[in-house]
Amino acid sequence: MLALALTLSFITDSEHQQKVGGVDWLGLGLLAAGVGALQIMLERGERLDWFASGSVRLLAITSVVSLITFILA
Repeated sequence: MLALALTLSFITDSEHQQKVGGVDWLGLGLLAAGVGALQIMLERGERLDWFASGSVRLLAITSVVSLITFILA
């Protein structure tokens, strides 16, 4: 409580603070698709014999393409 009170009393808004325009929906979607596909691939990979399974390969490709596009976009 004391730290919150002192922070609010001593820290003021910056004069140079810029307002953010909006949400980067493309980036958010690419990140969600990439991490989601990676998570599902890692969960199902051992059960489906990793890259011998077509669905695991598709999830890996989806994850790689989504995350690389996220970084470059």
